[in-house]
Amino acid sequence: MYHGTKSCLTSPTTKSSEKKVAVIGAGVSGISVLRNLTWPIGNIKPVAFERSSTFGGHWCFTNDTLPDRFGYPSSSAIYSGLRTNLPKELMTFPGFEHDSTLPTFPTQDDIFDYLRRYIDHCDLEKYMKFNTVVTNAVPKHPDDFKTKWEVTYCHVQEPMNTTTEDFDAVIVCSGNCVFPNVPPFPGLKDFKGRLLHSRNYRKAKEFRGQTVAVIGSSYSGKDVARQLSDVADKVYIAHIDQPLNTIYPNGNVIEKNYAAQSITNSSLILANREEIEIDSLILCTGYRYRFPFLSEDILSIDDEHVSPLYKHVLHLDYHSLMVITLLRNIATYPISFSMGKFARAVIDGNANLPLKIDMKKDIASEVQWRRANKLVGPRWHYMDTLNGILTKV
Repeated sequence: MYHGTKSCLTSPTTKSSEKKVAVIGAGVSGISVLRNLTWPIGNIKPVAFERSSTFGGHWCFTNDTLPDRFGYPSSSAIYSGLRTNLPKELMTFPGFEHDSTLPTFPTQDDIFDYLRRYIDHCDLEKYMKFNTVVTNAVPKHPDDFKTKWEVTYCHVQEPMNTTTEDFDAVIVCSGNCVFPNVPPFPGLKDFKGRLLHSRNYRKAKEFRGQTVAVIGSSYSGKDVARQLSDVADKVYIAHIDQPLNTIYPNGNVIEKNYAAQSITNSSLILANREEIEIDSLILCTGYRYRFPFLSEDILSIDDEHVSPLYKHVLHLDYHSLMVITLLRNIATYPISFSMGKFARAVIDGNANLPLKIDMKKDIASEVQWRRANKLVGPRWHYMDTLNGILTKV
């Protein structure tokens, strides 16, 4: 295994040879990575495998909410009428601004149009392979940190007709809002009303006249409750966070600052033993990390911590494997672009990395810090270090 300080996926004698890179996903992170792999022009040949019929990830709205034959949920978590919860200035790629006439908080259509214009401007679509699922990625030489990868994929409609290719590197950009987190509430399976995760929520009008309970008060929980308040009879939002400052003008949103304890066939029971009769239940309970195409001995997940990844990006043992999809609660566009730049530096052999033992200590230290502060999932503070590595390129 590698124990040095300089990352390089090629030897000096082969540095000018073409390097094939598999990018898994063509959403915002995949687009960021493709731009960095193809500019400045070098000797990298990327292929972005995207299981849906177009780019954009969940910014490509679809009414489809059914899982596909591979067990993946629908490609989009976006619902009708959604506006961004970040200003457009924080949702831009470097050097490519949004239309100045757009409002500060654009719609889903505005964001998808921005991605389309950026892809056209950078001529990136030619690197994308749509309707294609990566089913497996295996290191060819498990004891070599520079190992190539055998990547197996197929068309979404031909799961038995697979193709396996060798790639010099794999960059995972498969999204962090794909697999819903469904807490095992007692009685959940007995509920007779409509039950769904926010990922499958599409239109408020489907709940007209109902009493709806929303569990969770993060971004989707508050916004879904707001939409429902226009058509539902009553909306209960149950959560254990700080009391909401959100103002719901219709006066029919009732906050319950208690955890959900259990579910009956027609009601939600809270931790204070209050029972609320409901017609529908919407779980705004977040997402889980999953990488079905990688074995657990390559990436393990413990309490939503994916390891072993230095700065949540670079695999500790395989520097030819990187993940650009773990970040939440951050400005995805500029940060994923920086991570794409970092990935390019690693592949080109220009990233000055710490010793492996120091990277391992850094991972352990951050895990301890996050658990001590009751934080689940990665936060953005480590980007200072990542950018510090990039300044040496």
